[in-house]
Formats: sequence, C-alpha cells, structure tokens
Amino acid sequence: MTKKTDKVKLICIVPAAGISSRYKNGNKLFDKNFGNNNLQVITSSLISLSLDEIDKIIIGYNENDKLAREYLDNFSQIAKEKISLNEDKIKFLKGGKSRQETVYNAMKFIGENIDDCSDLWVLVHDAARPCLKSNEIKLFINETIKSNVSSIMAYPIFDTIKKVDKNFKISSTISRDEIWVAQTPQMFKYSILFESLEHCKNNNIEISDESQALETLGYECMVNMGYSHNIKITQNKDMDLGKYIIKSGDGND
Repeated sequence: MTKKTDKVKLICIVPAAGISSRYKNGNKLFDKNFGNNNLQVITSSLISLSLDEIDKIIIGYNENDKLAREYLDNFSQIAKEKISLNEDKIKFLKGGKSRQETVYNAMKFIGENIDDCSDLWVLVHDAARPCLKSNEIKLFINETIKSNVSSIMAYPIFDTIKKVDKNFKISSTISRDEIWVAQTPQMFKYSILFESLEHCKNNNIEISDESQALETLGYECMVNMGYSHNIKITQNKDMDLGKYIIKSGDGND
C-alpha cells in the first residue's frame, strides 16, 4: 500500500489466517463448491465487500497454508473472473496465530503506511461469513457513519437461554431481552480500535472479537440489526446450511 496524503474513508480487514480445525475437509475458506457458481467461501465473502465505499481490503492469510498460497497465486484471475474487482484494491498480509493478532498486524500495517488516520474508519469482516449481500453491508456502513459511533452487526436471541455448570446441570435461566449474538462486519474509527487492540496486547488480554477490545477501555459501541442468514462457516454442517442459503436466494451469490 502506498502512502496517501488525502483522507482515506474506509479500509476493510478480512481475517483469514485460521486453520479450520473444526472443519473436516481442509481449510473451509478455500472449499471450491460454495454457492450457485461454485465459488470458494472467501471469494463469496469478497464479492459482498466489493463496494465503492471501501477503499482497500486487507486479507490476513496463513503463509504456511498451501491452499492459501495457491489462492494468492491465482488471485489475479479470481479477482477478474469471479469478483469483478480491481486487484490493486486487495492487499494480502501475513496473519497471526489468532484472529486478534491478525487484525492487530493489519492495523499496524495501516498506521505505518497511511500518513493521516484521523478520519479513517476500519471495517472488520470474517472471511467465513459468505452469505451477506453487498447492499446489506452497504446499509451497515452507512448507518455506522451516520451515527458516528463504533458499531457491530448483531442478531437478537429468541430462544430460551440456560446457564449450565461443568456437569451440564442447569443453574439458571438467563433473560434473553438483552442478549444478542455478535456477527461481522464490525466498524470502528481507526484510532479507537488500534488503541484498544494495543491495550489488550500490552496487558495479555485475549478477545474473541474487536468490539470486546473496545469494552476493555470503556469505549461506546452500538449494535446494528444483523441477519439470520449471516452465518459463520465453522463446521461441515454450516457449509451445507450456507449452500442452502445461497441456493434459496437469501444470501450473496
């Protein structure tokens, strides 16, 4: 990425350095049988992110993963034929051992290569969430900018929630009125997210998503209504569900 003197509005970080330990058929991101057009999971996610509102997409990948390296090597053709995206808009960056480390590495890279981050927003979206439509992400981006507050896409819980001990004994029923399932994309001002991630790094605080990093410093973060079809591909059964969502027309294709 070259340094820019003008203000960059939005950069997207796509963590994709995981090893898919709970997926039985290799790395789920590079499964070639996803969607009506037999896309790879990560390609479907990138299609959703092909928006004019996003200035740059940084993909954190695992350089030790053969499938990831093959994808990178063939990306020029993939970008042209499958995504209709200018290849220059994509930057592949070495990821870390965890999602947290991968996003932090990308944030450091941004800070080191852009002169002025004061007006910069950062969008983080899971490579393994391939079912969102572009217009759904665009709506989320516009709503977040309008509110001028860090936001995450999330979905309310409608089921009864039980707290269970280590012996699987129910200890209580938790009110679902204030319980939401966190999704991605998640969107933050660069300065706020970087400060929060660096605080977690310096204090050995492990987080499961970026909004949790903001919580450690007390920064405000809102939820925007997500979608039931915005599933994360984790296990093989999720892949089957994702394919059904795409086939039914509810998700991206």
